[in-house]
Amino acid sequence: MLSLIIPTYNCMEYLDETLASVLSGVAEDVELILVDDGSDDGTAQKLRSMLEDPPDHVKILFCGHRGVSAARNAGLDAATGDLVAFMDCDDCLMDGFFEKGRMVTRQAADLYLFGFERVEIRDSAAAS
Repeated sequence: MLSLIIPTYNCMEYLDETLASVLSGVAEDVELILVDDGSDDGTAQKLRSMLEDPPDHVKILFCGHRGVSAARNAGLDAATGDLVAFMDCDDCLMDGFFEKGRMVTRQAADLYLFGFERVEIRDSAAAS
């Protein structure tokens, strides 16, 4: 099982897109752990609303604001997977990530590194 840990802190602007990218491709052998690090912008409330009817294999933790490292460590403490991955709350997974990742992790290794693609969208009105 893979434990995917996402620390959240004041990322309400990105949260829906991030969660949609993860939940659309998540498989039964993936445990999603969301750790809110004391958000005060509506992120924690959004996560609390998910607790009313949580998707399968999702854990949501809340802690006081101690920083991303402490949030990641809280996620590690809750993780039950054989493998652990981290992503940030303003990141999105590409379609097919879990299937492609599963093929890579079938090869025995101590560490797997996955690349990323940076996409910046700028408001043309703000750029002029």
